[in-house]
Amino acid sequence: MSLFGLFRSKEEDKRQKQLDDLTKYNPTITCLNPEKTSFELAIRTSRGPLSVRVTIPPSFPDQAPTVKCNQRISHTWVDKDMSFVHHPSIHQWSPSHNLGKLLKDIHVAFQKHLPSPAPLSPGGRPSASPSSSSPTVIDLTSTFQPSTSSSSPSAATSQTSASSTSSSSQASSNTSQSSITATYPILDTLSIADLEMMKENEDVLQDFVKDTDELRCTLSLRDDLARIVEELAQKNMAREQEMNTLIANVNARKSQYEQQFETFKE
Repeated sequence: MSLFGLFRSKEEDKRQKQLDDLTKYNPTITCLNPEKTSFELAIRTSRGPLSVRVTIPPSFPDQAPTVKCNQRISHTWVDKDMSFVHHPSIHQWSPSHNLGKLLKDIHVAFQKHLPSPAPLSPGGRPSASPSSSSPTVIDLTSTFQPSTSSSSPSAATSQTSASSTSSSSQASSNTSQSSITATYPILDTLSIADLEMMKENEDVLQDFVKDTDELRCTLSLRDDLARIVEELAQKNMAREQEMNTLIANVNARKSQYEQQFETFKE
């Protein structure tokens, strides 16, 4: 195989693993086309069903997927077009992120904290509603830039205060994080938003811990030790008859020796 062919094969393997994990962590997800570039995940809530549409670009996983809610909702992770551009794993997409776990995180979060319906305009219709026939494709690789305009001096003051609070919180979190990154260097690759999400969502935290090199190494050592113990046990069981025969021979010779010793004493 040529070097180009080998590289392409590895890229295809990475893409296929992402797609496999998509169905592994979300068994109810539906593939919408034979090319496996469009998926839909149904989410049952007390207010009715919701669904999330996933669009896979040609360069995935190097290029970020498009993840979008088909219904109008109000949630910190979605923008006015219902795209999940504010989810930490999408906002800072990396090929190492797991799309299957990302969708599972959205599923769990929506069931745990039900999103609110989108606010209505004075005419009684959802404001800035996108076309319902074809989801808008949003480029999630671009960095989201929040609006800096404010409608009043008090709004500007609130924005400045929120920015200051966020900066202080980030500095404090970075200080706490630096004390353990020597042991777990992978934490250096996570954002504060990623850490806060793991703190709030136990399933996301467990999935992250399971994927750490430290735990994988520990589990590998455990499995190797269990395998070695099992092999030794099987070898010992296979030689049980041989050991019983040797013990019987030793006991017989011991009896013979004792008899000869008594004869010698006489």
